[in-house]
Amino acid sequence: MAGRIRQHGPTARVLDRPADADCAQLVGCTNLLPPALTGRSGLLVARPEHCRPLRLDDAPPPGDVRVPGTVRRIVPLGAGVRIDVDPESGGRPLACLVPAGGAVGLQRGSPTAVTVANADLRAVPPDA
Repeated sequence: MAGRIRQHGPTARVLDRPADADCAQLVGCTNLLPPALTGRSGLLVARPEHCRPLRLDDAPPPGDVRVPGTVRRIVPLGAGVRIDVDPESGGRPLACLVPAGGAVGLQRGSPTAVTVANADLRAVPPDA
């Protein structure tokens, strides 16, 4: 990035343990979850395919992160659907990639909550 090597190592380690937020985004962990969204300490990142939209009255499994928000857009992608959600506390939209049919009951402007399993979250420093 910007002419600098920011991380190197075995592919699996780089993909699973990005060195910082920029590296995380480069390898597909495009959802940045700062403490203001999660209530946890430190910046967490997650891949869109690990994020799920829920109805606001549905509770996620214990230990999962839950971020309430509003559906910004729904984009059909053939075998899947991308759902972008604006967090109610502000910040960057979060992306969810779900199988086709995974957006049933959601439409632009619908209240929802994005959930991510604890096992799918990665902690990273905010920048290099």
